Amino acid sequence: MAVPDQSAQRADELTLRIAVAGVLGTAATDVFRTGKAEFAQSHLSGERRIVTSHRRDSNGDPIRLGAVSVVEGSTSVMVTDPAAVVAWLRDNYNADPEEALEMVPQLTRQWMKTVEQAAKAAATAGKPLPPGIAVHVGDPHARFERQKDVDAVAEVAAMIRDKVLDLTAVLALPAAPPASAEETP
Repeated sequence: MAVPDQSAQRADELTLRIAVAGVLGTAATDVFRTGKAEFAQSHLSGERRIVTSHRRDSNGDPIRLGAVSVVEGSTSVMVTDPAAVVAWLRDNYNADPEEALEMVPQLTRQWMKTVEQAAKAAATAGKPLPPGIAVHVGDPHARFERQKDVDAVAEVAAMIRDKVLDLTAVLALPAAPPASAEETP
């Protein structure tokens, strides 16, 4: 007599879990990306909003899940014209051209913070950058920082269980179609 294959049933459950996690993960990623973009556009740089659970900690305070904030775009510095940088190094640091060429990679690494600060100051004051150097400042963007000492997954699960949070609404999932007579047990 054949025994039902329990490993096949476990495999089916596992594949379903993987598929559901993949679908929800994709939906969550899309909502996360578009939500952050919308938050960055509608809030000022430096603004920070604390996100809390509906439950309270032992002190009676709302449990913090994390914070969403708008941060400045990252600044990148690049050498656009090595010859101009070499000439600038020669003129300003009495470097010979051979040494100056060797200094260019170190210059961008070693002086990046200084050049970033100088670029921001120059942009505000309307002063030029050293020749051969370009600075790109990215747009402000939203960032989520999860509260490290809190089990945020458990808190979100509690919010769903207590019907404080509708996951289908958060993930912008379409409403489930009504069950047909064939689908009802």
